[in-house]
Amino acid sequence: MKWEEFQPVFGTLAEAFAARGYQLYLVGGCVRDQLLGLEPKDFDLTTDARPAQTKEILEGTPTVVTVWPLGERFGTIAAKLDNGQQIEITTFRRDLSEGRRPDVAFTTDLATDLERRDFTMNSMAYGPDGMIIDPFHGQQNLKDRCIACTGDAFARFSEDPLRMLRAARFVAKLGFTVDARTEKAVHALGNSILVVSRERWLDEMDKLLCAPHASDGIEFLARTGLMWLLVPEMLAVWQASRIQTKAHKDLWHHTKVVVDKVPPRSDARWAALLHDVAKPHTEKMKDGKLHFLGHDALGAEMANSIARRFKMSNDRRRAIRGLIFLHQRVAAAMEDVSTVSMRVLRRLAHECEERDCSVEDLVDLFGADCSSAKESRRGLVAEQHRALKEALEQMREEDLRPRLPAGIGNAIMEKFNLKPGPEVGELRQELDKMLTDGEIKADDSVESMLGKLGKPK
Repeated sequence: MKWEEFQPVFGTLAEAFAARGYQLYLVGGCVRDQLLGLEPKDFDLTTDARPAQTKEILEGTPTVVTVWPLGERFGTIAAKLDNGQQIEITTFRRDLSEGRRPDVAFTTDLATDLERRDFTMNSMAYGPDGMIIDPFHGQQNLKDRCIACTGDAFARFSEDPLRMLRAARFVAKLGFTVDARTEKAVHALGNSILVVSRERWLDEMDKLLCAPHASDGIEFLARTGLMWLLVPEMLAVWQASRIQTKAHKDLWHHTKVVVDKVPPRSDARWAALLHDVAKPHTEKMKDGKLHFLGHDALGAEMANSIARRFKMSNDRRRAIRGLIFLHQRVAAAMEDVSTVSMRVLRRLAHECEERDCSVEDLVDLFGADCSSAKESRRGLVAEQHRALKEALEQMREEDLRPRLPAGIGNAIMEKFNLKPGPEVGELRQELDKMLTDGEIKADDSVESMLGKLGKPK
């Protein structure tokens, strides 16, 4: 639901709470996104009413369909509205301990509640009168395109180390910088990320990699050292990044470019991040040139181990492993700059199917895997990528078309007493055209199909 559409809903709810003497505010990400001109994904609210009172008020509101405690111990009540929108309302609170699920005490002070939140841009509330409550200068930080912790950065990250990854994710989402004190705290407390569950790692990294400024988020992870804790295999890529003196041959730079260029599908973006992870281990000089023989196979095994560390599902792990294993094979499908061998492409698609990865992801990874400074080289790869995408579409269309039954060629030869040759092919083409035009159907008997053919000339 759009912000403007939600305002009447918010007004109705706020009136219901006010009638009982309580305050109600929109809070957090939805306020931030509205100020940035983005559509909020959800609407979180906060109130000075206690959970039992919140539940009672919601149950008495006509626009509310269902009410249930989402985390009543932590003050959160969820509700589904008659327009299908789901909301969460949490009582003002302050933390009594650290961690993702700290012990909390309820409070009647909104500023105290906002103070416990992670970043200033998330520590703002929006009232039913349209006023923004912003005690920590979140609006100014948004104008400055800066991510800053609310209050003491060391305290915020000590309370919940996952917030360090959230900072990187917001860098990737918004293209913002991180203020000096916040980044200094990440440097100092980075090792505490190791106590966070791997499932949380994966959730944040998926969001980071699929964000519009993913490379900025990756660079923040590297600059603060978080990357080497999450994916230590990438340290060798960073250390050996200067394969040659030119920037476009910088392996670390190349990796970030490829991530940004691949469409934001999580498996494809992970494959882009890890596609050259084995290059530092396979580097060989031959005939005055660097070669990385086997980096695709070794990289696939390294990616498999990384995926296990992040607790990825077996399907995702196999898909990413398959993309990296096959990413060097795509060029073989090109007969020239703009002509694709459908036979090779079909074989590649079949191998993708066997390895549980997407041939579309593979082709897009191929198209992105070029950070050359030479415009002619980039243009060549772009033309090959375009041709491959068109060939994929053609292949899908052909696969959707009804097909003649297997053995139809032999049946044609037997019926018309023909030997293998052009005549058989012409009659098969004639049947194929009838099938496309609907004159015959794929489930017709072979005898019925052949009965539609005239005698060969």
